[in-house]
Amino acid sequence: MFYNCTSLTEVKLPSKLKTIGTNAFNTCRALTEVNIPEGVTAIETGAFRGCASVESVTLPASLKSIGRMVFTGTVWIRKNEKDNMVITNNGFLVKYTGKTSELTIPKNVVYIAPYVFNNNEYLESVKLSNHITVIAKGTFANCRNLKKVIFPKNLETIEYNAFNNCSSLTQIDFPDKLLTIGERAFVNCGFKTLVLPKKLTTISSSAFSNCNSLKEIWLPQSLKTIGDYTFSWCSKLTKIHIPSTVTNIGRYAFYNWDLKGSQTIYCEASSYAYKYAIKYGFLVEYE
Repeated sequence: MFYNCTSLTEVKLPSKLKTIGTNAFNTCRALTEVNIPEGVTAIETGAFRGCASVESVTLPASLKSIGRMVFTGTVWIRKNEKDNMVITNNGFLVKYTGKTSELTIPKNVVYIAPYVFNNNEYLESVKLSNHITVIAKGTFANCRNLKKVIFPKNLETIEYNAFNNCSSLTQIDFPDKLLTIGERAFVNCGFKTLVLPKKLTTISSSAFSNCNSLKEIWLPQSLKTIGDYTFSWCSKLTKIHIPSTVTNIGRYAFYNWDLKGSQTIYCEASSYAYKYAIKYGFLVEYE
């Protein structure tokens, strides 16, 4: 709406505003202050990017998510880096420039902006703050040397692409409160076995595709649907434990042509998983 309004020096946002859209104030070079009112829940990608004169940023406690590069190119983000991090007043980690192999996210962090650690070649171990409930899109994508992640106990959602191509990530302990794993969240990771948490309700499309070391998975009783291509092209996946609660399995969920006829689905007799296995040529073991 105000994209490239280079003469805009001040803006007062309405009290009923909920979302600041993509590139809303991008390249407003004369703007000096960003004060987001209470009630705003989302700031989308690039909203204040290129606002070169912005020196002050205040975000509300109501904010739930923030997009990529929201404050890139501002004076504020350059002047507020401490210990290789920029953390907003409300606990959003929006920039990281460190090269350490082991990292503990500060306790005051409640949210990490999308793709903050994308392509970080140094990171091997990370412990997340217990206040984090969502891991945003692409947060740790392409961290090829990442071997260990300690999740917060209250984590509920892992979003799209969050750990895509973390090929050194061979073992992971999901927290019990995790509800949703987003699309392509763990593509090309190094897991050998997966035990998914007992409250998980959603595994989205291609969430674990191309995990070529994965041999065996256990799905929880809380699960009803397995998305399209969820475990496709996992070249060693031969043991699949599916509970009777699952009533829908998406297209090519376990597809790998080279394994056709050698994969076993462990399930209850007469369950949806049993009928699926018979229809698509899987071996069956009852449990």
